[in-house]
Amino acid sequence: MQIRVLGPLQMEQNGISITPSAHKLRQALALFLLNANRCVSTSELIEELWENDPPRSAMATLQTYILRLRKTLGDELVLTGPGGYTLLLDEGVLDLHRFERHIERARAELDRNACANAADLLDRAARLWRGQPLSDLSPGPILRREIVRLEECHLNVLEQRFEIKISLRRYSENVSELRDLCMRYRMHEILHAQLMLCLYHCGRRPEALTVYEQVRRTLADELALEPSMRLQELHDAMLANDPDPEPTLTMAGPPPGCTG
Repeated sequence: MQIRVLGPLQMEQNGISITPSAHKLRQALALFLLNANRCVSTSELIEELWENDPPRSAMATLQTYILRLRKTLGDELVLTGPGGYTLLLDEGVLDLHRFERHIERARAELDRNACANAADLLDRAARLWRGQPLSDLSPGPILRREIVRLEECHLNVLEQRFEIKISLRRYSENVSELRDLCMRYRMHEILHAQLMLCLYHCGRRPEALTVYEQVRRTLADELALEPSMRLQELHDAMLANDPDPEPTLTMAGPPPGCTG
């Protein structure tokens, strides 16, 4: 079985989709998947599915969803416990678990200063993402928080990945992806700094300076702020044709994990 949550919810068994179609059943399944191998309380399930307005039949309906999940996944994978239920998943079944495992291995490679290996592992982690987590669901309050947390984790991992590649002087391979990210995160200074550095070291100084001007204008127009002093200093170094401007705005260190 393969299950994916880093994008639209997908479940496959022997290459055949077994993804539930009913909205609230998918919602309950998603909450179990993001808490795989941990107990999810009935109160959490009810909050996610009905927020502050559960019907009188909420418990009976929830038990029906559990029965349907057991029919799809197998009785032995959905356990009843004190106050809730646990979905058991083997390692490698869920794309989120593989993503987290790549991050853990990257951290270990960084600890022994094997930066190229760490970059390759973070590349593998990044390739698992197909878009916003659970993008085809209408999440309730708990899933909304989880989706925000996962997206923040993903962004942190991307920052670290670019930082490592810049330290390895692998500039050109980052430019296209960084451009796309800077269009999405128009006021994110670290990503803009990383794009500036990659362009600058590829001999594209005018484009690097244009990137600075774009983020400067966006910050001024939308927040009435100037770029941080460190980003301004990076810009000044590029104006002065410094052969080695400051390489990063982030703190060195391993990327964070995503388990809550």
